[in-house]
Amino acid sequence: MVTLGDYAFAHDTTRVLSDLRFVEDRLRRQVEIVGLLSGFSTRAAFESELAALDAAVEAFSNGSAALSLTAGRALSGSVLRYRKTLDELQRSVAFRLILLSEDRFERSVALHEEPLTITASGDYLVLENAGTADSLPTLTLTADGSLVDPSLSDGTRALTYHGTLSAGDVLVVDCDAHTATVNGENALSGVSGDWPRLSPGETTLTYSDDAAGSHDATLVVAYRDFWA
Repeated sequence: MVTLGDYAFAHDTTRVLSDLRFVEDRLRRQVEIVGLLSGFSTRAAFESELAALDAAVEAFSNGSAALSLTAGRALSGSVLRYRKTLDELQRSVAFRLILLSEDRFERSVALHEEPLTITASGDYLVLENAGTADSLPTLTLTADGSLVDPSLSDGTRALTYHGTLSAGDVLVVDCDAHTATVNGENALSGVSGDWPRLSPGETTLTYSDDAAGSHDATLVVAYRDFWA
């Protein structure tokens, strides 16, 4: 069932076409949904259904709703076109909706959050991505003691924060948005290396830091499964 936020499109009167295209130097998914709303016994029922569709399109446009082509997966993006042809007498409306996703990936609706209590450099966490494409996690590292040059590696790529985190400091690395903050302040200039990814299947994410630190911290890895 194809859904837009809380709105479910009728299977027998809706056609969905999806393809990939380059837009602004990024491969994105364009989805065209064409359908017919009809068969309403009352005008109130017809207007209610039309209002629900309009609200879902608006919610997707402002980022508060997602498109789901497959159960458990979601796409976010923007509305390229939304056209309706109403027949008030027949209480029906034909519509054409074209949506453009932010990128080519479908993400799981479920957000996974896996914690790791760090007591030594080299501590690691095994994570599973049930999708078919690399997942881009958000890594939240909370220092419980002094941490010097903390680094996180997926075995192929490693990202290092060059500096010292004091007890209570929080480093947040968003590998999807390519941002890094310390206590909410931009810290991108303080990191170097490659953004860790979670490959399909299992990935071991390893923490390391300089011997001068205490190695005491808590790491929380938040991620969604990715499908290309």
